[in-house]
Amino acid sequence: MLSVLITLFAAFFNYSLTGGANPVFLVIALIVGNVFPYFFLANQSDMRKIGIYKDLPYKLDVLTMAVEAGMDFLSSIRRMVERDTTDSPLIEEFFQFLQEVRMGKTKRDALNDMARRADVEALNSVVSAIVQAEKMGTPVAQVLKVQAESLRIMRSQKAEKAAGEASVKIMFPLVFILFCTILILFGGIIVKWTRGELF
Repeated sequence: MLSVLITLFAAFFNYSLTGGANPVFLVIALIVGNVFPYFFLANQSDMRKIGIYKDLPYKLDVLTMAVEAGMDFLSSIRRMVERDTTDSPLIEEFFQFLQEVRMGKTKRDALNDMARRADVEALNSVVSAIVQAEKMGTPVAQVLKVQAESLRIMRSQKAEKAAGEASVKIMFPLVFILFCTILILFGGIIVKWTRGELF
């Protein structure tokens, strides 16, 4: 639908400017109209995944405190969802999880569905750990705490790796800028020297 609207708008814009239909412009508009929505949706999906990944350790801390205070796992999630005022994609996923449980789905199935929807590796690991803990009778608070700490360590390692890669990636632009600066400063002198006009 979005691609059709973009193409129609481009066609109308072209017609209003030229008074006729330019085939080349229409082909370009058709390509852009079909490609742009794909990249837009892919970007939205990526941003959502990043939001879930960044928010996960903090939400796990909130759940841990609630469970340690004596609340059960479902009540802890419900309380967190009701009190959270941020526009968090992770909270949206937890809300959907609660809705599915309310409709009669088992907690395990609802958690697995949430992990599949979100498609975030870190959340998959957390869900697997929670499901396993419930099966083995391990305290959920302990699992949540371990998972939150593990995620923090993972994020710290990724940040260090990204910082190391950034220094390498920035090397070429710096060399290029330095070369351009030298060329601007000494270009005239070099040209005159090659022509024998310097002295």
